[in-house]
Amino acid sequence: MQTTRDHLHAYRFAAGRLSAALVGGDPGTGEAPMRRASLGMVIGVVVGGLLCGGAAVFGLISPGGNSAWRKADAIVVEKETGTRYLFLGGALRPPANYASALLALKGRATVVSVSRNSLTGVPHGAPVGITGAPDSLPQADDLLPGRWTWCATHTTAGALTLGPDAPGTPLPANTRVLLAAPGGKQYVLWNNTRYPVSDRSVVVALGLDVRPAVTVGDRWLAQLPTGSALSAAHVPGAGGAAPSVGGRDGRIGDLFRSAAGGVEQTYLLRADGLAPISVTEAALLAARPGGEAPRELDAAEVSATPASTDRSLLDRLPDLMASGTAYDPGSRPLCLRQRASGSAVSSTVVTGTAPYGTPKAVTVPGGRGMLAVPLPQASGHGGGDLYLITDQGVRYRVADDKALSALGYADATVRHIPRDVLALLPDGPVLDTLTATRTAGGGGR
Repeated sequence: MQTTRDHLHAYRFAAGRLSAALVGGDPGTGEAPMRRASLGMVIGVVVGGLLCGGAAVFGLISPGGNSAWRKADAIVVEKETGTRYLFLGGALRPPANYASALLALKGRATVVSVSRNSLTGVPHGAPVGITGAPDSLPQADDLLPGRWTWCATHTTAGALTLGPDAPGTPLPANTRVLLAAPGGKQYVLWNNTRYPVSDRSVVVALGLDVRPAVTVGDRWLAQLPTGSALSAAHVPGAGGAAPSVGGRDGRIGDLFRSAAGGVEQTYLLRADGLAPISVTEAALLAARPGGEAPRELDAAEVSATPASTDRSLLDRLPDLMASGTAYDPGSRPLCLRQRASGSAVSSTVVTGTAPYGTPKAVTVPGGRGMLAVPLPQASGHGGGDLYLITDQGVRYRVADDKALSALGYADATVRHIPRDVLALLPDGPVLDTLTATRTAGGGGR
Protein backbone atom coordinates (compact mmCIF):
# COMPACT_ATOMS: atom_id res chain seq x y z
CA MET A 1 0.00 0.00 0.00
CA GLN A 2 1.46 3.42 -1.00
CA THR A 3 2.47 5.82 1.75
CA THR A 4 2.28 9.62 1.88
CA ARG A 5 5.99 9.81 1.11
CA ASP A 6 5.45 7.78 -2.07
CA HIS A 7 2.69 10.21 -3.11
CA LEU A 8 5.05 13.18 -2.45
CA HIS A 9 7.84 11.66 -4.57
CA ALA A 10 5.41 10.93 -7.38
CA TYR A 11 4.12 14.47 -7.27
CA ARG A 12 7.66 15.94 -7.36
CA PHE A 13 8.56 13.68 -10.29
CA ALA A 14 5.52 14.71 -12.28
CA ALA A 15 6.18 18.42 -11.53
CA GLY A 16 9.79 18.04 -12.62
CA ARG A 17 8.78 16.51 -15.97
CA LEU A 18 6.34 19.34 -16.61
CA SER A 19 9.03 21.91 -15.78
CA ALA A 20 11.62 20.17 -17.99
CA ALA A 21 9.16 19.99 -20.88
CA LEU A 22 8.34 23.69 -20.51
CA VAL A 23 11.93 24.98 -20.15
CA GLY A 24 13.96 22.48 -22.22
CA GLY A 25 11.39 20.89 -24.50
CA ASP A 26 12.37 17.42 -23.30
CA PRO A 27 10.35 15.86 -20.45
CA GLY A 28 12.65 12.87 -20.24
CA THR A 29 15.88 14.62 -19.22
CA GLY A 30 17.63 13.24 -16.17
CA GLU A 31 18.38 16.49 -14.29
CA ALA A 32 16.49 19.58 -13.25
CA PRO A 33 16.51 22.56 -15.63
CA MET A 34 19.02 25.44 -14.84
CA ARG A 35 20.83 23.10 -12.48
CA ARG A 36 24.21 23.75 -14.10
CA ALA A 37 23.78 27.53 -14.00
CA SER A 38 22.78 27.47 -10.36
CA LEU A 39 25.61 25.15 -9.47
CA GLY A 40 28.13 27.38 -11.25
CA MET A 41 26.91 30.46 -9.42
CA VAL A 42 27.22 28.72 -6.08
CA ILE A 43 30.74 27.54 -6.85
CA GLY A 44 31.74 31.05 -7.99
CA VAL A 45 30.50 32.63 -4.81
CA VAL A 46 32.36 30.11 -2.68
CA VAL A 47 35.62 30.57 -4.61
CA GLY A 48 35.33 34.39 -4.49
CA GLY A 49 34.76 34.32 -0.76
CA LEU A 50 37.80 32.13 -0.26
CA LEU A 51 39.96 34.50 -2.33
CA CYS A 52 38.78 37.58 -0.42
CA GLY A 53 39.34 35.86 2.91
CA GLY A 54 42.80 34.82 1.86
CA ALA A 55 43.64 38.34 0.80
CA ALA A 56 42.45 39.70 4.14
CA VAL A 57 44.48 37.15 6.08
CA PHE A 58 47.53 37.98 3.98
CA GLY A 59 47.03 41.67 4.62
CA LEU A 60 46.96 41.06 8.35
CA ILE A 61 50.06 38.92 8.21
CA SER A 62 51.96 41.16 5.80
CA PRO A 63 50.37 44.63 5.63
CA GLY A 64 53.22 46.41 3.81
CA GLY A 65 53.16 47.93 0.38
CA ASN A 66 51.48 51.30 1.12
CA SER A 67 53.40 54.05 -0.66
CA ALA A 68 50.90 56.94 -0.45
CA TRP A 69 53.04 58.58 2.23
CA ARG A 70 55.94 59.19 -0.17
CA LYS A 71 55.21 62.86 -0.68
CA ALA A 72 56.92 66.07 0.35
CA ASP A 73 54.14 67.41 2.59
CA ALA A 74 53.56 64.31 4.73
CA ILE A 75 54.19 63.88 8.44
CA VAL A 76 54.45 60.10 8.50
CA VAL A 77 53.27 58.44 11.72
CA GLU A 78 54.20 54.80 12.27
CA LYS A 79 51.03 53.06 13.47
CA GLU A 80 52.66 50.63 15.83
CA THR A 81 54.90 53.11 17.70
CA GLY A 82 53.58 56.61 17.00
CA THR A 83 57.01 57.64 15.74
CA ARG A 84 56.92 60.64 13.39
CA TYR A 85 58.98 60.99 10.24
CA LEU A 86 59.49 63.44 7.42
CA PHE A 87 60.35 62.04 3.99
CA LEU A 88 63.28 64.26 3.04
CA GLY A 89 65.89 63.50 0.39
CA GLY A 90 64.63 59.95 -0.08
CA ALA A 91 65.02 59.10 3.61
CA LEU A 92 62.79 59.06 6.67
CA ARG A 93 63.98 61.77 9.11
CA PRO A 94 62.40 62.01 12.58
CA PRO A 95 61.51 65.65 13.39
CA ALA A 96 62.68 66.92 16.77
CA ASN A 97 59.15 68.13 17.55
CA TYR A 98 55.88 69.12 15.92
CA ALA A 99 56.90 72.76 15.43
CA SER A 100 60.01 71.61 13.53
CA ALA A 101 57.87 69.40 11.29
CA LEU A 102 55.59 72.31 10.36
CA LEU A 103 58.52 74.64 9.76
CA ALA A 104 60.40 72.08 7.63
CA LEU A 105 57.32 71.49 5.48
CA LYS A 106 56.54 75.24 5.24
CA GLY A 107 53.17 74.56 6.87
CA ARG A 108 51.91 72.31 4.05
CA ALA A 109 51.68 69.31 6.34
CA THR A 110 49.38 66.30 6.15
CA VAL A 111 49.53 63.61 8.82
CA VAL A 112 49.62 60.12 7.27
CA SER A 113 49.39 56.96 9.41
CA VAL A 114 51.42 54.06 7.96
CA SER A 115 52.20 50.54 9.14
CA ARG A 116 55.72 49.58 10.08
CA ASN A 117 55.97 47.05 7.24
CA SER A 118 55.21 49.78 4.68
CA LEU A 119 58.32 51.60 5.89
CA THR A 120 60.52 48.51 5.79
CA GLY A 121 63.49 48.98 3.50
CA VAL A 122 63.20 52.78 3.33
CA PRO A 123 66.45 54.53 4.38
CA HIS A 124 66.33 56.23 7.78
CA GLY A 125 68.29 59.43 8.42
CA ALA A 126 69.28 61.44 11.49
CA PRO A 127 66.67 63.55 13.31
CA VAL A 128 66.05 67.01 11.90
CA GLY A 129 64.66 70.17 13.42
CA ILE A 130 65.10 72.68 16.23
CA THR A 131 65.96 71.13 19.56
CA GLY A 132 63.79 72.61 22.28
CA ALA A 133 61.08 73.93 19.96
CA PRO A 134 57.50 73.27 21.15
CA ASP A 135 55.88 69.90 20.50
CA SER A 136 52.41 71.29 21.13
CA LEU A 137 51.14 74.48 19.50
CA PRO A 138 47.96 76.45 20.19
CA GLN A 139 45.49 76.76 17.34
CA ALA A 140 45.21 80.24 15.85
CA ASP A 141 41.67 80.49 17.25
CA ASP A 142 42.93 79.63 20.74
CA LEU A 143 45.41 82.50 21.02
CA LEU A 144 44.72 84.67 24.06
CA PRO A 145 43.63 88.30 24.01
CA GLY A 146 46.06 90.94 25.23
CA ARG A 147 45.37 90.60 28.97
CA TRP A 148 47.51 89.32 31.81
CA THR A 149 48.02 89.64 35.56
CA TRP A 150 51.43 90.22 37.15
CA CYS A 151 51.62 89.66 40.89
CA ALA A 152 54.41 90.96 43.11
CA THR A 153 56.05 88.24 45.20
CA HIS A 154 59.03 87.95 47.52
CA THR A 155 61.18 87.64 44.38
CA THR A 156 62.04 90.67 42.27
CA ALA A 157 60.37 89.10 39.24
CA GLY A 158 56.91 88.12 40.45
CA ALA A 159 54.34 85.69 39.07
CA LEU A 160 52.69 86.16 35.68
CA THR A 161 49.37 84.73 34.49
CA LEU A 162 48.40 85.18 30.85
CA GLY A 163 44.73 85.49 29.98
CA PRO A 164 41.73 87.44 31.24
CA ASP A 165 40.56 84.99 33.89
CA ALA A 166 43.13 85.44 36.67
CA PRO A 167 41.29 86.13 39.94
CA GLY A 168 41.81 89.45 41.72
CA THR A 169 39.96 92.20 43.59
CA PRO A 170 40.52 95.87 42.67
CA LEU A 171 41.85 98.06 45.47
CA PRO A 172 39.21 100.33 47.02
CA ALA A 173 39.32 103.82 45.49
CA ASN A 174 41.60 106.42 47.18
CA THR A 175 43.28 103.88 49.45
CA ARG A 176 46.98 104.32 50.21
CA VAL A 177 49.48 101.45 50.15
CA LEU A 178 53.15 101.75 51.10
CA LEU A 179 55.48 100.03 48.61
CA ALA A 180 59.09 99.04 49.26
CA ALA A 181 61.37 98.84 46.22
CA PRO A 182 64.94 97.56 45.88
CA GLY A 183 67.62 99.89 47.17
CA GLY A 184 65.54 101.14 50.09
CA LYS A 185 63.24 103.29 47.94
CA GLN A 186 59.64 103.72 49.04
CA TYR A 187 56.50 104.76 47.20
CA VAL A 188 52.89 105.41 48.08
CA LEU A 189 50.45 103.67 45.74
CA TRP A 190 47.25 105.67 45.26
CA ASN A 191 44.66 105.18 42.50
CA ASN A 192 47.03 103.15 40.26
CA THR A 193 49.82 105.76 40.45
CA ARG A 194 53.05 105.58 42.47
CA TYR A 195 54.32 108.59 44.38
CA PRO A 196 57.96 108.62 45.55
CA VAL A 197 58.46 109.12 49.28
CA SER A 198 61.12 111.65 50.24
CA ASP A 199 61.54 110.74 53.92
CA ARG A 200 59.97 108.95 56.87
CA SER A 201 57.87 111.95 57.88
CA VAL A 202 55.78 111.36 54.74
CA VAL A 203 55.03 107.77 55.80
CA VAL A 204 53.99 108.99 59.26
CA ALA A 205 51.87 111.83 57.87
CA LEU A 206 49.90 109.47 55.64
CA GLY A 207 49.24 106.94 58.41
CA LEU A 208 51.37 104.24 56.81
CA ASP A 209 54.06 103.85 59.47
CA VAL A 210 52.19 101.14 61.42
CA ARG A 211 51.61 98.91 58.37
CA PRO A 212 54.29 96.79 56.71
CA ALA A 213 55.34 97.93 53.26
CA VAL A 214 54.60 95.62 50.31
CA THR A 215 57.82 94.59 48.62
CA VAL A 216 57.79 94.93 44.84
CA GLY A 217 60.39 94.82 42.08
CA ASP A 218 61.61 97.71 39.94
CA ARG A 219 60.14 96.20 36.77
CA TRP A 220 56.75 95.78 38.41
CA LEU A 221 56.85 99.37 39.61
CA ALA A 222 57.85 100.62 36.17
CA GLN A 223 54.43 99.60 34.82
CA LEU A 224 52.75 102.27 36.96
CA PRO A 225 52.76 105.99 36.11
CA THR A 226 54.85 108.11 38.50
CA GLY A 227 53.32 111.06 40.34
CA SER A 228 54.96 113.96 42.14
CA ALA A 229 57.38 113.21 44.94
CA LEU A 230 55.69 113.43 48.33
CA SER A 231 57.37 115.89 50.67
CA ALA A 232 56.47 118.81 52.91
CA ALA A 233 56.12 122.05 50.96
CA HIS A 234 58.79 124.75 51.20
CA VAL A 235 57.34 127.80 52.97
CA PRO A 236 59.24 131.04 52.22
CA GLY A 237 60.08 133.00 55.36
CA ALA A 238 58.97 130.23 57.70
CA GLY A 239 59.15 131.35 61.34
CA GLY A 240 58.95 135.04 60.43
CA ALA A 241 56.38 137.58 61.55
CA ALA A 242 52.84 137.22 60.22
CA PRO A 243 49.39 138.66 60.98
CA SER A 244 47.93 137.70 64.35
CA VAL A 245 45.28 135.00 64.37
CA GLY A 246 42.55 134.70 66.98
CA GLY A 247 44.19 137.34 69.18
CA ARG A 248 47.57 135.56 69.20
CA ASP A 249 50.76 136.49 67.43
CA GLY A 250 51.29 134.45 64.30
CA ARG A 251 54.38 133.06 62.58
CA ILE A 252 54.76 132.26 58.92
CA GLY A 253 54.20 128.50 58.55
CA ASP A 254 51.68 128.08 61.37
CA LEU A 255 48.83 125.66 60.60
CA PHE A 256 45.16 126.16 61.37
CA ARG A 257 41.96 124.20 60.92
CA SER A 258 38.36 125.39 60.79
CA ALA A 259 35.02 123.64 60.40
CA ALA A 260 33.00 126.71 59.46
CA GLY A 261 29.72 125.86 57.75
CA GLY A 262 30.29 122.17 58.40
CA VAL A 263 33.18 122.07 55.89
CA GLU A 264 36.62 121.34 57.28
CA GLN A 265 39.39 123.49 55.83
CA THR A 266 43.07 123.74 56.70
CA TYR A 267 45.15 126.91 56.41
CA LEU A 268 48.80 127.91 56.28
CA LEU A 269 49.72 131.31 57.64
CA ARG A 270 51.75 133.27 55.16
CA ALA A 271 53.12 136.79 55.34
CA ASP A 272 49.93 138.19 53.81
CA GLY A 273 47.42 136.10 55.78
CA LEU A 274 45.72 132.69 55.85
CA ALA A 275 46.20 130.57 52.70
CA PRO A 276 43.94 127.53 52.19
CA ILE A 277 45.83 124.25 51.69
CA SER A 278 44.85 120.62 51.16
CA VAL A 279 44.53 118.09 53.96
CA THR A 280 47.54 116.23 52.58
CA GLU A 281 49.75 119.35 52.55
CA ALA A 282 48.74 120.10 56.15
CA ALA A 283 49.56 116.52 57.25
CA LEU A 284 52.98 116.66 55.56
CA LEU A 285 53.83 120.04 57.13
CA ALA A 286 52.70 118.91 60.58
CA ALA A 287 54.76 115.68 60.45
CA ARG A 288 58.05 117.29 59.36
CA PRO A 289 60.71 117.79 62.05
CA GLY A 290 59.74 120.86 64.06
CA GLY A 291 56.20 120.87 62.72
CA GLU A 292 53.10 121.41 64.86
CA ALA A 293 49.53 120.18 64.60
CA PRO A 294 46.96 122.64 63.21
CA ARG A 295 45.26 124.95 65.74
CA GLU A 296 41.49 125.04 65.72
CA LEU A 297 39.78 128.27 64.65
CA ASP A 298 36.13 129.20 64.61
CA ALA A 299 34.45 131.01 61.74
CA ALA A 300 34.81 134.44 63.38
CA GLU A 301 38.56 134.02 63.88
CA VAL A 302 39.03 132.99 60.26
CA SER A 303 37.03 135.95 58.94
CA ALA A 304 38.93 138.38 61.23
CA THR A 305 42.30 137.30 59.77
CA PRO A 306 43.54 138.64 56.42
CA ALA A 307 43.24 136.13 53.54
CA SER A 308 46.33 135.28 51.52
CA THR A 309 46.15 135.32 47.74
CA ASP A 310 48.31 132.19 47.55
CA ARG A 311 46.42 129.04 46.48
CA SER A 312 49.41 126.95 45.33
CA LEU A 313 49.12 124.29 48.03
CA LEU A 314 45.61 123.32 47.09
CA ASP A 315 46.74 121.34 44.04
CA ARG A 316 50.53 120.92 44.22
CA LEU A 317 49.92 117.31 45.20
CA PRO A 318 46.85 115.08 44.86
CA ASP A 319 44.90 115.14 48.11
CA LEU A 320 45.71 111.62 49.27
CA MET A 321 44.22 112.32 52.72
CA ALA A 322 40.91 113.84 51.63
CA SER A 323 39.19 110.44 51.53
CA GLY A 324 40.09 106.78 51.70
CA THR A 325 42.30 105.05 54.23
CA ALA A 326 45.65 103.36 54.57
CA TYR A 327 45.31 99.84 53.20
CA ASP A 328 47.02 96.66 54.27
CA PRO A 329 46.54 93.76 51.80
CA GLY A 330 47.76 91.32 54.46
CA SER A 331 48.90 87.99 53.04
CA ARG A 332 47.50 88.68 49.58
CA PRO A 333 49.92 89.93 46.91
CA LEU A 334 49.46 93.12 44.94
CA CYS A 335 48.93 92.41 41.26
CA LEU A 336 48.87 94.45 38.08
CA ARG A 337 45.96 93.56 35.85
CA GLN A 338 47.06 94.80 32.45
CA ARG A 339 45.26 95.13 29.15
CA ALA A 340 46.77 95.83 25.73
CA SER A 341 44.83 98.01 23.32
CA GLY A 342 46.84 98.47 20.16
CA SER A 343 50.23 99.71 21.32
CA ALA A 344 48.89 101.12 24.61
CA VAL A 345 48.75 99.17 27.88
CA SER A 346 46.59 100.13 30.85
CA SER A 347 47.27 98.91 34.39
CA THR A 348 44.93 98.39 37.34
CA VAL A 349 46.19 97.30 40.75
CA VAL A 350 44.28 94.39 42.30
CA THR A 351 44.87 92.03 45.20
CA GLY A 352 45.52 88.45 44.19
CA THR A 353 44.24 85.30 45.81
CA ALA A 354 47.50 83.36 46.16
CA PRO A 355 49.47 83.92 49.38
CA TYR A 356 52.18 86.56 49.19
CA GLY A 357 55.54 84.96 48.47
CA THR A 358 54.46 82.59 45.70
CA PRO A 359 57.63 81.58 43.78
CA LYS A 360 58.25 83.07 40.39
CA ALA A 361 56.08 81.35 37.83
CA VAL A 362 54.44 81.87 34.48
CA THR A 363 50.98 80.37 34.03
CA VAL A 364 49.24 79.94 30.67
CA PRO A 365 45.94 78.05 30.27
CA GLY A 366 46.37 74.62 28.67
CA GLY A 367 46.11 74.62 24.89
CA ARG A 368 46.29 78.42 24.78
CA GLY A 369 49.07 80.83 23.91
CA MET A 370 49.80 84.29 22.58
CA LEU A 371 51.59 86.06 19.75
CA ALA A 372 53.37 89.09 21.18
CA VAL A 373 55.69 91.91 20.20
CA PRO A 374 57.43 94.15 22.76
CA LEU A 375 56.15 97.66 23.19
CA PRO A 376 58.41 100.43 21.86
CA GLN A 377 61.02 101.64 24.28
CA ALA A 378 61.03 105.17 25.64
CA SER A 379 62.99 106.23 22.57
CA GLY A 380 60.05 105.13 20.45
CA HIS A 381 61.88 102.20 18.86
CA GLY A 382 60.47 98.70 19.18
CA GLY A 383 62.68 95.69 18.67
CA GLY A 384 60.48 94.31 15.95
CA ASP A 385 60.82 90.81 17.44
CA LEU A 386 57.77 88.58 17.30
CA TYR A 387 57.30 85.89 19.93
CA LEU A 388 55.11 82.83 20.23
CA ILE A 389 54.19 82.06 23.84
CA THR A 390 52.97 78.51 24.48
CA ASP A 391 51.09 76.94 27.37
CA GLN A 392 54.43 75.88 28.83
CA GLY A 393 55.13 79.53 29.67
CA VAL A 394 58.07 79.76 27.25
CA ARG A 395 58.55 82.42 24.59
CA TYR A 396 59.96 81.53 21.17
CA ARG A 397 61.10 84.20 18.74
CA VAL A 398 59.55 83.69 15.29
CA ALA A 399 62.23 84.46 12.72
CA ASP A 400 60.11 85.88 9.90
CA ASP A 401 56.78 85.85 8.10
CA LYS A 402 57.58 82.51 6.44
CA ALA A 403 57.98 80.85 9.81
CA LEU A 404 54.85 82.55 11.11
CA SER A 405 52.84 81.25 8.16
CA ALA A 406 54.30 77.74 8.45
CA LEU A 407 53.15 77.57 12.07
CA GLY A 408 49.61 78.52 11.01
CA TYR A 409 49.52 82.07 12.35
CA ALA A 410 49.66 84.15 9.17
CA ASP A 411 46.35 85.87 9.95
CA ALA A 412 46.49 85.75 13.76
CA THR A 413 46.30 88.90 15.91
CA VAL A 414 49.56 90.02 17.49
CA ARG A 415 49.47 91.63 20.96
CA HIS A 416 51.73 94.36 22.33
CA ILE A 417 53.37 93.51 25.66
CA PRO A 418 55.81 95.57 27.75
CA ARG A 419 59.38 94.34 27.53
CA ASP A 420 59.54 93.87 31.28
CA VAL A 421 56.58 91.48 31.11
CA LEU A 422 58.12 89.50 28.25
CA ALA A 423 61.33 89.28 30.24
CA LEU A 424 59.51 87.16 32.84
CA LEU A 425 59.20 84.30 30.34
CA PRO A 426 62.15 81.99 29.71
CA ASP A 427 63.54 82.01 26.18
CA GLY A 428 63.18 79.05 23.82
CA PRO A 429 65.09 78.65 20.54
CA VAL A 430 64.37 80.77 17.48
CA LEU A 431 61.76 79.22 15.18
CA ASP A 432 62.80 79.40 11.52
CA THR A 433 62.24 77.28 8.44
CA LEU A 434 65.90 76.82 7.51
CA THR A 435 67.10 75.39 10.81
CA ALA A 436 64.07 73.08 10.89
CA THR A 437 65.43 71.14 7.88
CA ARG A 438 68.91 70.68 9.33
CA THR A 439 70.10 67.82 11.49
CA ALA A 440 68.85 68.36 15.03
CA GLY A 441 71.55 69.65 17.33
CA GLY A 442 73.82 70.27 14.36
CA GLY A 443 73.70 74.03 14.64
CA GLY A 444 71.71 76.65 12.88
CA ARG A 445 71.62 80.30 12.44
